[in-house]
Amino acid sequence: MASKEETQREIAEEKTAVPRREPKNPKGEYNFDTGIKVPKEYGSPAPDIAGQYRKELIQAQPYLNMEEGQCLYKTERKQKTTLDKVKGSVLGFAIGDALGSPGEFSKNPHYLSGFESSPRKGLQAGQYTDDTQHLEVGLDSLIVYNGKINFQDHADRLIRWYKSGGARSIGRTTELAIKNLMEGVDYSKSGINHINYCGSSAIARLVPYSLLSAVSRYPHKLFRSDIKKILGITHAHRKVLAMGELYNYLIQEVANGKTPGEAINMLLFEDVFLNRRVRDKIKKVKDLSESSESPGETIQKIGDSGFVEDVIFSSIYGALKGSSFKEAVLISANGGGDSDSRAALTGTLCGLDIGASQIPVDLRTQLERNSELEKKAEEIYFLRK
Repeated sequence: MASKEETQREIAEEKTAVPRREPKNPKGEYNFDTGIKVPKEYGSPAPDIAGQYRKELIQAQPYLNMEEGQCLYKTERKQKTTLDKVKGSVLGFAIGDALGSPGEFSKNPHYLSGFESSPRKGLQAGQYTDDTQHLEVGLDSLIVYNGKINFQDHADRLIRWYKSGGARSIGRTTELAIKNLMEGVDYSKSGINHINYCGSSAIARLVPYSLLSAVSRYPHKLFRSDIKKILGITHAHRKVLAMGELYNYLIQEVANGKTPGEAINMLLFEDVFLNRRVRDKIKKVKDLSESSESPGETIQKIGDSGFVEDVIFSSIYGALKGSSFKEAVLISANGGGDSDSRAALTGTLCGLDIGASQIPVDLRTQLERNSELEKKAEEIYFLRK
């Protein structure tokens, strides 16, 4: 039996103890602060599992710099400026797009080792497609509205882009949605909600919002409803939304210190985000990236069509398979099918991982409007303040 002094001491400790954090999220909603879906029974906010995991990852362990081949440490890699990473993501997207453009659904493909012209699209070497134009719609809207999401402006910019005559190889789903907008349909209802209209171009418009949210989570937190509205202006099907959530998750994690591979491992470890079918497919992609099977055959196995799941999963494969930025985007660019969209999304993750300064100089300087894109990336970064 405890003595009177021990009992009094226990009472005093209880009074000074940190109070237990009460559940505030009984529905088990996705928590974008941590990148974790909070199970209903645990409440919210979730324990910072991702944050703790990130601290463990930046211990001084050897890391192979993707481009220079020199042995760095994750502590040094962690110190890479966030601005450089944001620039790398934007430039990486456009570089991948331009590299993959000549081979997109080509009937006579050949191996691409760098920028080449695409006569059937009327594009010179280093020029990008409508994917990067979608990216710029998101960038420009965010910049003009100082980091605020303005869905109507987003929709209006799509209309102006379409009317300008400068839209490059615009997708059918996007065109139908823009025509809805031009006919007066509200942006919340303009998107096409059909399984046969599930391309990936809307993901490009989401990238700037995900980047800003990643570098400034609290002022610019990106909710699931925001993702749905951004994508839904043109692509309203739930499969596009699911892939948008997945890609947003990866951007959040890679922007905050993980490699693409570590972000995938974390997603699979948590086992709570997205549905079982999607997680099983991600696990399969990860396993395939570790196999000796040729990348071309593997991408065919994953799916090389323009369907949003095929594009996202095969782009993740490229990011995991490549040992350098250039190798990764070329794996995706040479995978056949929707090669420009795939390589663009691979370039986004790899560029975000290593930063613009580590992307090969020739790819940066030969890219169309590289200075303008880099400037826009800077403006997105400085919106965080």
